[in-house]
Amino acid sequence: RVSYSIDATAVASGLFIHGPSNKLVGGAYPDHSLSIPPNGVNLKELIDTFDATKGSRKKACEVKLATVVVQNVPKDISPMYQFLAQPQTKNFNSRFNYRAMDIMLGAEAELRLQGYNFGFLSAAVDGVSCDSKFVRDVLIRFLKGEITYTAMTDTNHNGKNLRYQALLGGNTVKTIGSVLIDGGLVKAANINQEIWRVKDWACDSIVLRLYSADTVFKILKLMNGKQDAKSVAVTCLHLYFMRVHLVAINCKGVLKAEERVAMIWHFFLWVLHIDGVCIT
Repeated sequence: RVSYSIDATAVASGLFIHGPSNKLVGGAYPDHSLSIPPNGVNLKELIDTFDATKGSRKKACEVKLATVVVQNVPKDISPMYQFLAQPQTKNFNSRFNYRAMDIMLGAEAELRLQGYNFGFLSAAVDGVSCDSKFVRDVLIRFLKGEITYTAMTDTNHNGKNLRYQALLGGNTVKTIGSVLIDGGLVKAANINQEIWRVKDWACDSIVLRLYSADTVFKILKLMNGKQDAKSVAVTCLHLYFMRVHLVAINCKGVLKAEERVAMIWHFFLWVLHIDGVCIT
């Protein structure tokens, strides 16, 4: 059984000459590998096409990677390997996810013809908005019974994205019924600034510290008459359900499947009833 995950990693932005292939590399897809003119003639003109004042091409600032995870591999064999990469601009919207899935489906068909018990199960993406349509498309087809595989968003990235959209930022007021989810309470409770004024958006530990008992207890101390008690309670409940969401996924093998499903369902019901947040 095989699944794969997709995420992007930052790279130094620059152009380089790859001698063995005589290519100019470092551009963003689809200009990530360009043939250099014979004897270097007009090479400067080619490089100038990446200058914002002279051309329309862009340099890559990240590489999007697809990593396969194989279950039940023989001893001393790595269960993971990377099979597709794409240099690109930040959160570039492309058909990378669909290309990766087509490769896996092609491998599944070929290996089954050769007699292998090979099954493609799912794809997981990192949760950025440019991947949301892909996840929705696959889930809808799966629920209709058209396909046997599914797609999902990484849970820790869910926590990172909802940190901004449902608590610390966004351009809408977030409420449960008529009660405000007040992200300002995080600052009012004198919680470490690095938790709510985020610099490292990729760090899982900062998310866990935000959705922690320590944070909840500090906010609960604001129930002293200076802050609205209902907002304090609802904000703490929001932090609690976000932690429930993370625990339900990350505690596989510790909690029973029925318990984890119940936790995910309760989180879903909570988020579904928040006004001012788009959960798609």
